Amino acid sequence: MLAARVTLVALMGLFLWSQSVGQAQVTQGTTVIFSAAVVQALSFDTTLVDFGTVGQAEYDQGFAEKSPAQVATIKSNVPWQLNVRADGSTWTYAPPTGMTIADPLKPASDLEWRSTSTDPRVTTTVSTYTAMATTDAQVAAGNRGANIQLETHFRVLLDYQNDPAGDYQLTLTYTLTTQ
Repeated sequence: MLAARVTLVALMGLFLWSQSVGQAQVTQGTTVIFSAAVVQALSFDTTLVDFGTVGQAEYDQGFAEKSPAQVATIKSNVPWQLNVRADGSTWTYAPPTGMTIADPLKPASDLEWRSTSTDPRVTTTVSTYTAMATTDAQVAAGNRGANIQLETHFRVLLDYQNDPAGDYQLTLTYTLTTQ
């Protein structure tokens, strides 16, 4: 009987000890990290700005205007700056079919531009028409965000003497950079 009692006490002690061991807690912290890359995207509602056929009214006023000409959409997770430049110093020119007219070498600066935005994340725009150049010019700048809308407006200068009939084309390059 004593042996049964000792065995019972030993089993109860083992049970209580196992219960207290099962209730012990150990904690360990964990750190979660990641690196975010600079993310920027630029798109336009159109990549072709067509003034159509300009006529007497535009020549008489000295310019043709597209306002707005394009809407840019910017995404950036850092402060940004948008620049523009002409890819060449003159427009390419093709005379009307059947006519021989020397290339008038219309300067890129005959294309003027300006920018506007109502988006509060856009901090800088160019409100007055500015001559296009072959070096980068800041169109706008702003704070980080997605779906930032920016309008560009164009005006091409026209002159009866300097701009003969024909087709003109000027290619531009926009660059979105970090500030």
